[in-house]
Amino acid sequence: MARRLPLLAAGILLGLAAVLGAQDRGRVIVIGFDGLDGHEVARRVAAGELPAFGELGRRGTLAPLATTEPAQSPVSWSSMITGLSPARTGIDGFVQRDFRDGEVRVMLSLGRREVDATGLRSRGVRRWALGLPLLLVVVGMTWQIRRRRRLGAFVSLAIAGALGWGLWLSETAIPDGFPVAVNARQGTAYWDRLDAAGVPTATALAPCSFPALRMERGELVCGFGVPDLLGTVGFWNLWRDDVDREAITETGGRIAPLLVDAREGTRIRYRAVRLPGPPNVVTGEGDTSCELRITVDGEALEVASGDESVSAEGAAWTALLPVTFGMSRVVQVSGLVRFRLTRRENRVEVYADPVQFDPRALPPGVALGAPVDLPGRIAAARSASGRPPAGRRRPTRSRTAPTRASSRGRGLVWDEQEALARRALANPRARVVTAVFSVPDRIQHMFARYAWTDRDLSGAPARPEFRSAIDAAHAGPTPSSARCSRSTWARTTAPRRL
Repeated sequence: MARRLPLLAAGILLGLAAVLGAQDRGRVIVIGFDGLDGHEVARRVAAGELPAFGELGRRGTLAPLATTEPAQSPVSWSSMITGLSPARTGIDGFVQRDFRDGEVRVMLSLGRREVDATGLRSRGVRRWALGLPLLLVVVGMTWQIRRRRRLGAFVSLAIAGALGWGLWLSETAIPDGFPVAVNARQGTAYWDRLDAAGVPTATALAPCSFPALRMERGELVCGFGVPDLLGTVGFWNLWRDDVDREAITETGGRIAPLLVDAREGTRIRYRAVRLPGPPNVVTGEGDTSCELRITVDGEALEVASGDESVSAEGAAWTALLPVTFGMSRVVQVSGLVRFRLTRRENRVEVYADPVQFDPRALPPGVALGAPVDLPGRIAAARSASGRPPAGRRRPTRSRTAPTRASSRGRGLVWDEQEALARRALANPRARVVTAVFSVPDRIQHMFARYAWTDRDLSGAPARPEFRSAIDAAHAGPTPSSARCSRSTWARTTAPRRL
């Protein structure tokens, strides 16, 4: 992803963060941009296109830094936040190969899923913990019956029933070992070192830090490196009314048929479709899924799952739809997903972003932030404030961005990342604030090809604005940022006695 350097000014500021604990006032602000090339920044500063960076250069230092080898986002970010070389972080690319059993397996480099089968998480331990008392209670109940002690026999029967029911659930509805996320990156991030030294921090979208570690004084929301609910880097779904069979694409997504169920004028109700979910950890066989009901009325889209529904007009995104994937009678996993309607010539397409974790219903072993309930509190606060509409939740981390799908007009994350950055900046206790933006990298993935061609991947002429998409991203803030006055930003970021 990052061709040259994910952080420009940040690298210079990291050294200051290490000694900040000895100071009585002020704060260090680290702002990172994934995929922001140092030479490109220098050219634009010279042209007057990046006045803020130019002012940083006049007041202090603005210079490109050396990058890692290879110059890829997981490698660079891991080294940047720990100060270690890729040989010591153990992250040398996006994927790693596992040769341990003679087979070649490819897995994501930043993390892996392991099974915690300690204690009562193990089905074998639960058999002993429930089965042995059940046996003793049955023996005692038999003795009570022979002695004609009805009350004692009845109590023993009730206890035996409860133990038997628990044993049955353990065997049929509770997994043998609970999956937990493990961060494969070695080394300690600077915000964790600061927290151990007693320095309060606030980190928005911390890269390569999932699952989040416990913090005593800091707050952190995980960013780059958080998988989607399926455990991938961004598995998207697209339903089309001009295909008749399901297909998995080379770009990490799925295309499936969209079949008409009923028509009422311009309103079309489609047959229920299945949204793929995570692997079933209870049975160990196959993946879960949930049912979606899709309705299109002209340019309006409505998607429903269970009792929840979301809608949108035109090319707008829907709000996040809560979805539930059932694995057994007692084990369910909650997620959030949003949709978008696209009409291309005579066909209808309904696109679904990768399914995210629901921050208010996280499964065991998944920590999207520190404290562990922080993402849920952020989501609840946003919902209560009316952004988004009441009852709908917004992401509390960097959304997994399937860039090849997004290159066709899907995936908007600027506002989400900006909102989290402003929240971190507004934290009155934090003396080191870190905010990371991945948007420049995503945009370059999507639109870099138009620097040398005016054709899209299908060979059709590309829209003219695609050529200027990267320039537009570098040129200035998002519309919501532009509405924030200079004085408001100054009040947000001004040093204060802490």
